[in-house]
Amino acid sequence: MLKTIVNALAAGIAAVFSGMAAVTKWGFQMARGIVRLPFDLLGGGQPIPAPYEPEVKQADILDEFLEARKRSAAVHTLDREGIDTVIQYCNTHREDRPRFVLPKTLDRDVLVALRTMDDAALRALATSGVSKIRKFIDGREHDIYGVPSLAKVKPQSLPKAPAGMTEHERIMWKVKARLEKAHEYEPFAIRKR
Repeated sequence: MLKTIVNALAAGIAAVFSGMAAVTKWGFQMARGIVRLPFDLLGGGQPIPAPYEPEVKQADILDEFLEARKRSAAVHTLDREGIDTVIQYCNTHREDRPRFVLPKTLDRDVLVALRTMDDAALRALATSGVSKIRKFIDGREHDIYGVPSLAKVKPQSLPKAPAGMTEHERIMWKVKARLEKAHEYEPFAIRKR
């Protein structure tokens, strides 16, 4: 019984303090409103903020994202050495290859080799690593099975003109030697294993 009386007394004291807190808070708000009333009537109150409207729309964000994706994709296709072009050519369908435009920056031997290679050799070239493709383009030993090795031949100097020629004969001899040298071009040899 004593326990129930103590509990009821504690609950009553808690209710009184809770009510005092609510009355104190209400009284403080009332006093604050009374003090602010003249200032609000004279225009000293804070203006009501305008509703937030974002400056960026969803379509703008999407356009910006797509533009950034194009820029980043363009960075990956800087094809200074022609590696990406060679890979693209090798992966192009057989019927579309004649219409594929190979850049003039590639060496003539590389262009001839690409145009004359069969599908298996092109597939082997496309699936090899970037370093091996770079070696193929540079005409170095690349160790790709079935792909021809384009060994670069160092240009040989022309033999000296025979003695006892006039200036005119010497110039004509040099021109003729250069023309004959140009026709001595040997096509690349496919290395067999």
